Amino acid sequence: KPKRALTAGDRLVQAKKREQYRLEYRDALEEGQATIRELAEGLRNRFGKYSVEHYYNELIHRAHTSRSVRKVNGWNAYQKLELERMKSEAGEDVSQINLTEVNKQISEKWKTLSPVEREDITAEAIQRIEEQRVGKKLTAHSVPLNAFHDARSTLQSIETQLAQLNARTGLEYLLVACRSTTEDFIKPYAYYSSDTILGFFNSSMKRSVDDFSLQIEAYVMSGLKGIVENSKLQTLDLKKRTAALIGQKLRAITGVADLRMQYDRFDDLITEKYDVVTEKYDVVIKNWPLGQKFRNPSVALTRIELGVLLNSWESGATRFVKLSAEEKRAWKNEHFSSKVTMMSLPPAASIPSASSASPALNPITLSPSASTELPATLSQVSVP
Repeated sequence: KPKRALTAGDRLVQAKKREQYRLEYRDALEEGQATIRELAEGLRNRFGKYSVEHYYNELIHRAHTSRSVRKVNGWNAYQKLELERMKSEAGEDVSQINLTEVNKQISEKWKTLSPVEREDITAEAIQRIEEQRVGKKLTAHSVPLNAFHDARSTLQSIETQLAQLNARTGLEYLLVACRSTTEDFIKPYAYYSSDTILGFFNSSMKRSVDDFSLQIEAYVMSGLKGIVENSKLQTLDLKKRTAALIGQKLRAITGVADLRMQYDRFDDLITEKYDVVTEKYDVVIKNWPLGQKFRNPSVALTRIELGVLLNSWESGATRFVKLSAEEKRAWKNEHFSSKVTMMSLPPAASIPSASSASPALNPITLSPSASTELPATLSQVSVP
């Protein structure tokens, strides 16, 4: 019976089934890993000698060992006894023993023995071998050593598969592996498909593949990635704390609970929403510590600048202040004059640069000694 051709709907159903299977399988694997993690935490709580990661790795590596143990038979025990006897008789000439010839001799002698003789000769040896097996089973295992053997055997298997893939498809590849802690034994490992990869490293990166693997190991083990990530987190924390502190102080001095700090054209933005800042709140910023870098702390500030800004606000050196009636009138006059001047300029000249922006558009307008006259330029703002 001919097979019916699949329609677009059939293919869609099959695709959904495959996707559902993939997701369920992934979730099941994650549940299994979580279970192993819980077992490792239980071992840590019970014995407490090693870390959770140590017990987790030991549980994983033990899964690679064979669970079926073959029973010790008489032939193995007899072979062991005969080899020990021959080595004892040979003394220092053990290297002269040809194992192939010796095994033939032992096999011929074994065939001449009756079942009863075999049992009598090997009973004690069998018991000794079984005791040795029990001892190995109960002996504490070295997790780093197990990890080394696991990594080496796995990488060898991957080598074989990659070589076969290259032979079938001509695919070029580079595989680099390195240890992540000083407890691991494996050396930096690099495996590549052909001299083409070597040529790329020599010509483009000016180093060999082996040197590259050594550098990766040094980077991984040095913890530089963690340092970089930690620095980013600290910078984000500085931004968050600084912005929150400025917003808190602005709301405190104005008494408006939902007032948000604005940095781009501070006076105009506040004007649109809350009338004029100096008319309604009479607020300006005193002693901004970053010169003309009046910017939102969440953007465009370095970590050093953020630290300076936060410390300045926390110490009170930088703060919001309310203008007196005379200062308020001076601010309004300066603000109005600046607006008129900008409107009268040609379009090309009316766009101020960052270095020549009118001070009237900047909230950093009050000097510590100001009375009725505000500074004409930003450079006149003094910092106590």
